[in-house]
Amino acid sequence: MASTYLRPDSPFIWIRFKDATGKWKNANSGFRKNVASDRRQAKLVAQEKSLQESTTRVQQPGRSAFDAWVPAWIEQKWGNKPETLRKYRRCYRVWMAYFAKVGATMPSAVTREMVLDYVSQREGSGAGRNSALWDVSFIGQVLGEAVKRDYCRANVARSLGLSRVEQIHKTPWTPEQIQRAIDAAEPFSWVETVLLLGKYQASRLGQAEVPLAAIDLNRGVIAWPSSVMKQGKAFVQSIDPEFMPALKRIVERRRALGESTLTTLPRDPSPSLHLRRFLDGIGLHGLSVHGLRVSWVTRAALSGVPLAITMQFCNHSDRLVHQVYTQVAAGDVNQFFARLRA
Repeated sequence: MASTYLRPDSPFIWIRFKDATGKWKNANSGFRKNVASDRRQAKLVAQEKSLQESTTRVQQPGRSAFDAWVPAWIEQKWGNKPETLRKYRRCYRVWMAYFAKVGATMPSAVTREMVLDYVSQREGSGAGRNSALWDVSFIGQVLGEAVKRDYCRANVARSLGLSRVEQIHKTPWTPEQIQRAIDAAEPFSWVETVLLLGKYQASRLGQAEVPLAAIDLNRGVIAWPSSVMKQGKAFVQSIDPEFMPALKRIVERRRALGESTLTTLPRDPSPSLHLRRFLDGIGLHGLSVHGLRVSWVTRAALSGVPLAITMQFCNHSDRLVHQVYTQVAAGDVNQFFARLRA
């Protein structure tokens, strides 16, 4: 914004402002610094210059357009956090598609009503409310940066008064549900790969794009790199022997196709939304791939596997976080009554 300042070698008030090209300029206002009325007039001139700057920016969409700076800003801000970077890239593609549709391709064109309508649009397309509000939070970060860059005057994605729904723990799958989903998936598809990884390796969705070079079939381990792990926590995990034949077939097929990762996840919309539609289509409502991780941890607990082993297998360092995944029902205790009386 334009501002006034004083120079010790001049009796006049000077103004610093940006010209039509965006370059900073300094000019003598012609108003005297020792006259109160002149000082007020100089401030009014500076305010007028600020208004002209804002008008000029709005009329230069190429400079402030989202696609002209946001992708590079995302890379710069989160480039050292691969999983976070992937999430923000995907989120940007989703909400940018909406803004392009409504004609808001630059920050100054976005209105509060557009942001609120985005939430409704996302929920209407099958996304959860919390997911939609997470997107809005990111939009707020982007518009906040746009304000700092003088691309818009206000952040209209802040203080919307929208409340999240209570987070519900992921529902564990039954063995029958797991098999039903795997049987319905197309062989060698990304859906089948994700389901198998969840069943046998308690993997998260993003881990399915693990590089083939990280899978050592001879040693029976997967060296998960930080690029596919939540919070960038790389670790080495043993491969379930029952999973080995199917994993070997998938690896061989991907190598024959010249691919470098175990699978390729869809980008638009998000893979989680694609998977939800797949599961709803076969009658498995209310389930998510993360529920397979819950199922693995719960089965391990009921089978008596030591807590330290299950935490290491799932790459959990916090015991309280790990316990959230143990969804033991009242009837699950019945099998241990005989042991209590032994």
